[in-house]
Amino acid sequence: LDLLAEVHNCRFVMTDSGGLQKEAYYLGKRCITLLDPSPWPELARIGANIEVGADKERIAAALATIDVAEAPTEQPYGDGTAARVVVEEIVGRYSS
Repeated sequence: LDLLAEVHNCRFVMTDSGGLQKEAYYLGKRCITLLDPSPWPELARIGANIEVGADKERIAAALATIDVAEAPTEQPYGDGTAARVVVEEIVGRYSS
């Protein structure tokens, strides 16, 4: 199975994998995180992850309330332009 294709085609993700939490975010999927705390607190802060740990009641509540239609739009990791900004700064400082 191609994991990224599976995540792309799912409604939401439930995992205890730190890596899969981030992949779900990048693919626009909500995630129920079976870790508490998650290694990615910024994803919980923006609502991409719901941290529930291994508590059955918290898992059930997250399953009952997760809004799969509303993907997080905040970008806690920047806007994807860092490399361009760095190159422009280097060229500006060191070009003759």
